Amino acid sequence: MANENGWGDGSVNNSIGWGKGAINNSIGWGSSQLTSWSGATDIDGGNAPTNTVAPALSGTAQEGQTLTCSTGTWTGSPTYTYQWKRNGNNITSATNSTYTLVTADVGQSIKCTVTATNVLGSANADSNTVIPIAAFTGLLDTYSGAEAAYSLRKLRSAYTGNAIRVRRSSDNTEQNIGFVNNVLDTSSLLTFVGAGNGFITTWYDQSGNANNATQTTAANQPQIVSTGAMITTNGKNSISFDGTNDSLNLTSIINVAASNYNSFVGKRDASGRRLMGLTGGQGGAVYLWALWIDNNYYLQAKATHYQGSNATDTTTNQLLLTGLNNAGTMSIFKNGNTITSAQNAITIGMTISTIGIYSGPAYAFCNLQEIVFYNSNQSTNRTGIETNINSFYSVY
Repeated sequence: MANENGWGDGSVNNSIGWGKGAINNSIGWGSSQLTSWSGATDIDGGNAPTNTVAPALSGTAQEGQTLTCSTGTWTGSPTYTYQWKRNGNNITSATNSTYTLVTADVGQSIKCTVTATNVLGSANADSNTVIPIAAFTGLLDTYSGAEAAYSLRKLRSAYTGNAIRVRRSSDNTEQNIGFVNNVLDTSSLLTFVGAGNGFITTWYDQSGNANNATQTTAANQPQIVSTGAMITTNGKNSISFDGTNDSLNLTSIINVAASNYNSFVGKRDASGRRLMGLTGGQGGAVYLWALWIDNNYYLQAKATHYQGSNATDTTTNQLLLTGLNNAGTMSIFKNGNTITSAQNAITIGMTISTIGIYSGPAYAFCNLQEIVFYNSNQSTNRTGIETNINSFYSVY
């Protein structure tokens, strides 16, 4: 009994001792494991979260646009939180993966800090920094209703198409070129063209009417890149028409209304060379609808039916020219000022079909940068339209 009791006691004691030992060992083991776990071996075989690829921002850095912050790449299977910052300071309540830029962000340094967390700890990583620009309002946003609009800058905020389509001389491959920060993407254009020349196959209409101006014959395509460099006028990109055979054909013929408006920007290189925008026809012959300069200015020229300047002008400077026709009462404006002119009888019934060619034929010998045509009376908007154009091109 004693032995049994002793054995039993011993057994009990041993059992209890073993149990205590087990409990102690278990607790000790657990403590030992936890200590080792938090210090060396992580959830999936590493440590607390570690960033291996930094977070990155995507989207347009412009007021009113939404940026998105990626998490980047991390070890440790973490969860993520976000904090957007302006000039290094937290932006209140900007704690989502997306952030819509506001006026206060314009011209400031914007980035996002991502915090990655698991049971073993947390770590932070910053995204790249962007500096937003102001919200874009185009000429056609303020003065809507254009019938056709061609430019090397963006004219309408809702326009999502390209500016031009270009053929490179090296192998005749073509590529669309869009906008960056609302102006022509010259970086992509020059990379595409390389050391050779670039020619316009399509000048896209930004009015919303998709009346693009195209040229399929290579020899007749105006030029925008010369031996790897942009062709420019007054520091802004321009399209060069050679005066021999260069022209662009509109996708759809425009039937000219009794009241209409046309502005365009460009220059000629020498006296006597022609600077013209949209051109068209009447009665089966090709004539001018818009303005041109051949030491005189003209609007809607057909035989004796035209608005023409009384004085010659031999300037080779960049010009902003506007033609305004209000039910047959026609005016011509150069750099915002009225040109003294003689008006003859006007025959309505013309059409617009091309850029850069009129009766003869005679071809434009100039650089063009922008053409905007309204098939309606824009008398009250003329000053505003011209101010918008001049603010960008600094013509006068």
